[in-house]
Amino acid sequence: MRTLADAANPTYVDKTWPRMPRVRANLFASWHATPDWTVGAGVRYSGRQYGTLDNTDVLPNVYGGTSSFFTVDLKASYRIDKHITLALGVDNLTDRQYFVYHPYPSRTFYGQLKWRHDHGGMAGKGAAKPQLATTAAFDKAGRLWVTWAEGQHVVVASSDDLGKTLSAPQRVNPQPEPIYTDGENRPKVIASPDGALYVSWSRPLDAPYTGFVRFSRSLDGGRTWSAPVTVHHDRQPITHRFDSIAVDSAGRIFVTWIDKRDLLRAQAAKQPSRIGDITDR
Repeated sequence: MRTLADAANPTYVDKTWPRMPRVRANLFASWHATPDWTVGAGVRYSGRQYGTLDNTDVLPNVYGGTSSFFTVDLKASYRIDKHITLALGVDNLTDRQYFVYHPYPSRTFYGQLKWRHDHGGMAGKGAAKPQLATTAAFDKAGRLWVTWAEGQHVVVASSDDLGKTLSAPQRVNPQPEPIYTDGENRPKVIASPDGALYVSWSRPLDAPYTGFVRFSRSLDGGRTWSAPVTVHHDRQPITHRFDSIAVDSAGRIFVTWIDKRDLLRAQAAKQPSRIGDITDR
């Protein structure tokens, strides 16, 4: 099998174009350390005979050649809120220079600020649509507890007259964050036999159908709430959502959700789960 690297050097405008490498690779991996923080690292490699065309004001149509090169890149991003993400990074961390005629770009630091906004009339209508996803539960004293989402906050209120009137809503998450509010993907509240209150909800990520399951509790009748936590150790940007919460007579808490962390592994092994005649294939 012949490749461009095996052929004679091509020419362009009476100048020789250096042959392309036999092997080029670019690998970048990222990790969601928290729902807001993402860190990543990458490597770039090229075999010998790599070329490029540099058009400058002084020397137009100048060709550069190099031996093989290997560089390391780093990047970190933080989602400030729903619309703004700040990213900082460095390319060619090891500051290696390889080009013979023109140096490979040396170590470069950069920053990015991204703004995300929903455009169009439908987006505006969706934002104005009231969020009706609500869950209610009674405690052992017969008090009704109700939870729902107000914007980017989960709130909880109580009623002593079977829901005719509600107390002032208390915010569960002091810091705003996206919240699923559709169907089974809604905030949920439950009371334990000892009077503690527990709330769970699913937080959407950037990719469709992805999320993290969140949890908070109150030990003083809903007046204050613990800092929200993500209940699962896996931080891949995949499906962790459709949460459900329960507590038994001993006060033990159970949180369940749909989790797709093993989906790709099962598909690669061609071993889908199967119950009777139903399969997820």
